[in-house]
Amino acid sequence: MEYDSGKAARVWQRVQGEKKEGQPSPATENLPALIMEQMQLSNAYRQLADRMHGKDGAVLIRLAREANAQAVCMKGIATLINGFAPRSAGAPQQQSNTDAILRRCYGAELRMLKAYENRTTDAEYGPVFERMAARGREHCCTLLELIGKMGKTN
Repeated sequence: MEYDSGKAARVWQRVQGEKKEGQPSPATENLPALIMEQMQLSNAYRQLADRMHGKDGAVLIRLAREANAQAVCMKGIATLINGFAPRSAGAPQQQSNTDAILRRCYGAELRMLKAYENRTTDAEYGPVFERMAARGREHCCTLLELIGKMGKTN
């Protein structure tokens, strides 16, 4: 049996889905904006951790580390695609009460979760986005627990 490289290339193209040359992968669309939002979440969690002590403060520090890790992971994706990572720094949080910041964080986590879920079918980065979506679902539950605790004390 003789190997036909042209036929093999056509088969692989069908298997991987036809991606037109120069067309960005859906997984990479708006990647700098997603990175920025994750950095802002990390900063917000650190700000909240400074306000909350004990177990809740430790939970918020964990959320901050994980949000930062997800931003760095997306920078890694950008580096593989573009050869460099976009510069991004989380904007400083506005001073608000703790409840308002928690609510903003929950909304941001929901937006990020949707963005990750929309990218899970990507051939190259889908599994990475699936993992980040799972972490985002966990973050949403954790934030709701913290919001629920605050509701008890008011």
